[in-house]
Amino acid sequence: MFGTVRHQGRSLGTATVALFVVLVLAACGGEGEDRADRTAAPETTADSSAPREVTARLSGRTLNGHCSGTEGSLPGVVLESGMASGQSQLGEIEEQLARRTVVCAFDRAGVGRSDPPTKTPRPVSDLVADLDAFAAAADVRAPYFLVGQSAGGNIVFMYAQAHPDKVAGFVSMNPVPPAETFIKAARKVETKSEFQEELAFNRGENDEAISFNEPVLSDPLPSSMPYAVMFDEDCEGDTEFCRRILPPLTRATKALTRSGRAVGSSPPKAPDTTSSGPSQSWSWTRSSRSSRRATGPEPGPAPNPRELLPNEAAFP
Repeated sequence: MFGTVRHQGRSLGTATVALFVVLVLAACGGEGEDRADRTAAPETTADSSAPREVTARLSGRTLNGHCSGTEGSLPGVVLESGMASGQSQLGEIEEQLARRTVVCAFDRAGVGRSDPPTKTPRPVSDLVADLDAFAAAADVRAPYFLVGQSAGGNIVFMYAQAHPDKVAGFVSMNPVPPAETFIKAARKVETKSEFQEELAFNRGENDEAISFNEPVLSDPLPSSMPYAVMFDEDCEGDTEFCRRILPPLTRATKALTRSGRAVGSSPPKAPDTTSSGPSQSWSWTRSSRSSRRATGPEPGPAPNPRELLPNEAAFP
């Protein structure tokens, strides 16, 4: 039921996400021998560099995408869109980031102009391999930064686990909660029909035939990698369903950040139970210089990164 009711989740603020990425990129850029040969790239106008088409050729199929902006002192950025959404979904984030660095996006297999996969359902690890192939075809120099929405949030998370040497950091927005924690919790609060839909969604009966049953919590991320998991949910006004599902949904998603720490120190706000339905909004991130486990109050609504990140997160 999570997949059919929430699908993409509520859209997170474009400016907030873009600002977070810019702050981390600025902190990561220009340091270390692997970036010594990068040339400085001042902020430019959005249309100063026309997008270039990119085609990644895999066994018997192709992935189509594009890159905009110019590579310079900051790491490049690769975007992963939400479920069944094409390369333009995160266009507003791309527009802001392309003023500072190269930004690439693509249509996943079976979406937009990319060929369909040869076999379905596909585990997320298969889509991680596709992302790696596209980044190579786009000639984005590693380490690069990843931004993913919904299903794309799962892909960038697992990509960082599989290829930590290629990732400068990432933002995972409204990811599908890890099955190893959420399915067990959902069984307790969903009706029989809702739970059957939940199982079907996770095994690949969704708009992209992606299976989300692979374990993700057993493979830790490097303590040096900055990242954020951002969550914003209103369940499309379904108040009754939200009252049941938001607590386990929130706990399961936070499991992705169990070795991270909260940004901000305010306690969480009680769910809004107005006519628009309950909602939950928070951001959780890990500093690249701290691997300590979170303590104190659970994270509250997502703060303004401009106010918190430079002081609260000691990025290198």
